[in-house]
Amino acid sequence: MGWGDGRCRHVLFIAVVATTVAAPVVSAAPGVAGPKVPGIDVSEYQGRIDWRAVGWSPVRFVIMRATLGNDHRDRWYLRNVAGARRNGLAVGAYHFAKPSLARWDPRAEADHFLDVVTLRPGDVVPVLDIEETGGLAPGQLRSWAIAWLERVHARTGVHAMIYSGNHFWHGSMRNTGWFARRGHPLWVAHWYVGAPAVPGGRWARRGYTVWQWSASGRVPGIDGPVDRDWMKGSLARGTISSITVRPAEDGVVTADRIACGERLGWCSRLAGPGEKIVLRATPNAGARLIRWTGACAAAADARTCVMRASGDRSVSALFGPAGAAVSGSGTPSPASAGSSDAVSGPTNTPGWASPPRPVPASRDDDDGDGTRFSWSREGDRDSIGGSYRRERRASASISFGFRGGAVTLFTVEGRGMGKARVSIDGETVKTIDGYGRRFRAGVRDRFTGLGAGPHRLTIVPLGRKDRRATDRWVVVDALRWGGRLHADPKPASVSWARVADPSASEGAYVVSDAPGAEARLRFSGTSLTLRTLRGPARGRGEIWLDGRRVRTVDLYAPRRRYVSILVAAGLADGPHVARVVVLGTRHRASEGTGVPIDRWVVTYRPERGRPANAGAPSH
Repeated sequence: MGWGDGRCRHVLFIAVVATTVAAPVVSAAPGVAGPKVPGIDVSEYQGRIDWRAVGWSPVRFVIMRATLGNDHRDRWYLRNVAGARRNGLAVGAYHFAKPSLARWDPRAEADHFLDVVTLRPGDVVPVLDIEETGGLAPGQLRSWAIAWLERVHARTGVHAMIYSGNHFWHGSMRNTGWFARRGHPLWVAHWYVGAPAVPGGRWARRGYTVWQWSASGRVPGIDGPVDRDWMKGSLARGTISSITVRPAEDGVVTADRIACGERLGWCSRLAGPGEKIVLRATPNAGARLIRWTGACAAAADARTCVMRASGDRSVSALFGPAGAAVSGSGTPSPASAGSSDAVSGPTNTPGWASPPRPVPASRDDDDGDGTRFSWSREGDRDSIGGSYRRERRASASISFGFRGGAVTLFTVEGRGMGKARVSIDGETVKTIDGYGRRFRAGVRDRFTGLGAGPHRLTIVPLGRKDRRATDRWVVVDALRWGGRLHADPKPASVSWARVADPSASEGAYVVSDAPGAEARLRFSGTSLTLRTLRGPARGRGEIWLDGRRVRTVDLYAPRRRYVSILVAAGLADGPHVARVVVLGTRHRASEGTGVPIDRWVVTYRPERGRPANAGAPSH
């Protein structure tokens, strides 16, 4: 696809839904000043693709054909999506249009496309590829495109990005700037030039978002030529963003495609990059808005919050009695404390009725010395808080603090669920078995007679299951205490599974194979090394430093051996945050997907009065 010599071959329209942030790639390639992200676009004509090899290349995003016309599906689409996701690439999909004069045609083609693809936060924007006019005049083709774009917006809440070349846009779309002024970004195609020609008055002075600069690129893992692309800036300009609003008592939060609060429950929507979202807080009779929390915290007690979509944003509002005093010392709900760093998407799990919907990862612990952990987070529309925390390895644990004489634990049942021990204040109160022939959310266990005051509830997976179960997952959905439902309570402590090993630095290492689980270290120093364990049952993980992905590691090896991985050197001697994120994927020869952590080694400047090297335990 694209334009190399000024003669247009086709036009694309891309539904922009936007944003997980990846570290931009900076290089001196022609025509792109500043940061940019390399990508490719593919279809069944590329044949079988080795996505592992692509994932190890500089390519960070891929857009692939999904559908054509009203009924055709690209035969490699599903395999391409799965392979690219497994190897850490941001994915997107496009539809090859077959325009006609029939009034129903653009909507039918949009419906066919959206029925095949699934839009997720962090995915690259989906695409409408128009290479044929179908005999339509420029005005008719423009109307066809508008109808398709409006249908996509009606079903997803997303505006669309248009892909075209300068020659075609002048001749077939009369060089209109209408789409740019309506907020549709541009993916411009112009091959083998130092800088692309941008139509529509340089897209109404907004410029392009993506540039397809070559049709004959070479990428490891792909036989033959492939289209190459640059995304200007970072992936935030062309990947899916989400806005999540948590339930609030005594009031309702509303916006376009959002209505949350009281019995309305939680809600979320997709949004384009930089899209303006206006939220309104409406208290019930006899109540007042005390303050916004999360991404709208700066709005304080104003009835309206205006925010720009970027990444995964979380919002809520705190309401109270009309006569209540407003205190600046209150603590916002953990569920609405704002967005967090994006992590890899989940894999499908036996026991869920449908593939889980990814949600923003949660930082489960406060920063401090030592390694902090989180369990995997999986989104599901049937959950109480919009997502579950889950783990399956024996001896992992998660604890929650609560007050009062009773507490209710909400979990789920399903074919993939296992067994766990529940204790309160150190005493076992029940062993739960999550197995069920059918998926069922809202499963509750109530514990009473605990006495007033603070308590701690702890859930520990046993690594066991019913003989009929397909896996050993243990899920925590929500808690209820003090007369209130806590849809997304913040854990008091979290741990991965501990495995005794005399060869480990402290006689044991920790490990998780739950996709999206993470270990986080806050440190000050000039370099950081991770000691981990390779072996025949090990999987892949990502290493992040200060919000940027440093590398993806594959820990598979035919034999067990401890290795040290340099995370970074030459750092400014100040505070840093390192994270290890479990991907839940593996080498084809591996027997498992576990990612172990034995020890961190931090190097300091000796003149600061500390040893030159110091170890940070993993547990």
